[in-house]
Amino acid sequence: MKARSRTLRGAAAAAVMFAVVSLAAAGASAAAGGLEAMKRLAGTWEGTNEKGQAVRLTYEVVATGSAVQETIEIQEKSRVDMVTLYHLDGDDLMLTHYCAAGNQPRMKAVSVKPGGIRFDFVDATGLVSSEAGHMRAAEFAFEGEDRLTSSWTWREKGADLFTVVVKARRVDGVPSGGN
Repeated sequence: MKARSRTLRGAAAAAVMFAVVSLAAAGASAAAGGLEAMKRLAGTWEGTNEKGQAVRLTYEVVATGSAVQETIEIQEKSRVDMVTLYHLDGDDLMLTHYCAAGNQPRMKAVSVKPGGIRFDFVDATGLVSSEAGHMRAAEFAFEGEDRLTSSWTWREKGADLFTVVVKARRVDGVPSGGN
């Protein structure tokens, strides 16, 4: 009976170990798949935000394919530029957003699915306090190969105050691109 009990415990331990390794591999492959999805955005996209302002998004695969650089140009009274870099950090897909507000929030992908990616705040540099305004979350909805909706949530004084929503279409680049 003791031998059978040890065998069952060993089998259970092996099953748990297999499940942990499988989940870790799934996380790694989801993050890598998310970066590949961002690479497929390579090119120029144009659209408008929720205020009707013209927005141009440019995606470029950089650093020998290890990162994607997004340049965001918004036509307000004057042009506002921001840059976001997407990259892997171990088993995580991360972004660093170089914001017009002068801070640099870092976010981690918390959901990677064929139709989109959601990122949530991890930390930031250049943030004078946790109450200071900063982007707190970002979400991308891939609508075919040539349409994209990105949503960026702004938090200030502990509350989400607004979400910038950009609806864009590809105007230049190869839909299945990626370097």
